[in-house]
Amino acid sequence: MKKILAIFVVAVLTLALCIGASANYSLDRLFVNQNDRVEGDAQFGATPPDGSDVEINAGDKLYIIGWAVSDGTSLSKIVYTVNGGSAIECTGGYRDRPDVAAAFGLDASAGTGAGFGFDAAADGGMMELTGVDSLAAGSYDIVIKAVFADGSEQVFDTAASGMGIFKLVVNGAAVEVKSDDQWLCGTEYDASKTPCWWFNPLCNAADDAEGRHITVNFVAAGYFSGFKAFCFCNPGDTGSTKVELIQSGSVVATAEIVSSGDKEYEVDFGKSFAAGTYSLKFSPLTGTGVEGENWFVLGGFSGSGEDVSVDTNVNFSGTDATQPCIML
Repeated sequence: MKKILAIFVVAVLTLALCIGASANYSLDRLFVNQNDRVEGDAQFGATPPDGSDVEINAGDKLYIIGWAVSDGTSLSKIVYTVNGGSAIECTGGYRDRPDVAAAFGLDASAGTGAGFGFDAAADGGMMELTGVDSLAAGSYDIVIKAVFADGSEQVFDTAASGMGIFKLVVNGAAVEVKSDDQWLCGTEYDASKTPCWWFNPLCNAADDAEGRHITVNFVAAGYFSGFKAFCFCNPGDTGSTKVELIQSGSVVATAEIVSSGDKEYEVDFGKSFAAGTYSLKFSPLTGTGVEGENWFVLGGFSGSGEDVSVDTNVNFSGTDATQPCIML
């Protein structure tokens, strides 16, 4: 059985600076399963020895800490990509670094929120590479970068500023992590109620000039890998609805609901997502475009779910549909 190694990496022991397109930056440290730089502070050398991979167990978390400044703008967010995919925003707090701005002769505003992550968990902890803990076993190319308020971006080049570009090897099988079920509407749905948000008719997304959608914003109390939703759907086999799971403005998972009658539909994203703030966006995917022939309805309920809101660009019926009938 392959031996599992958990490597704690110091990206730089002294601040490594890189100047390019007026950006100065440093990814100070990369940690595995450790969100407190003060307590324990366990890690190995500045980079993996001999350029070896960063190796973790399936389910492990990665945390980073560092800073980035750029002339005439300010740090907006820290993101990373997996195998060149869409940028995923890291989770964690930002701190002011006026000292860094001054060191490069920049206006003090450049140092506002320029530091990402905190030394101690009591202050908010370091910044997490969101979703690494849900990666299946395998090898992944990871690139970490800073995004500034003016839209410019800067990769944390490994040679100049620490472990910003590396191969991540995830060992073992991904473990399904799931918390207790959570009804976003506060209670189980009541199929006798009809308040709802609806598309009528469903149509091909390319033909949908209205850009119809239903977006449910919510806060998950624990880990979830999918959801159940009560939907009123025409049983025709030509209608389907796309579901996108969104976190920090990025789509992190997609699924499809095929219309097959009025019932509870179960959607599985295939991996777990941690507690936090998310959105579920429902939008037409396929259909005939003929009114009354194919339609999709997200059922509603007059419950009192916490931290849930619905943004819509579709029809709505039922004044008491304060929450959608969705269970994580």
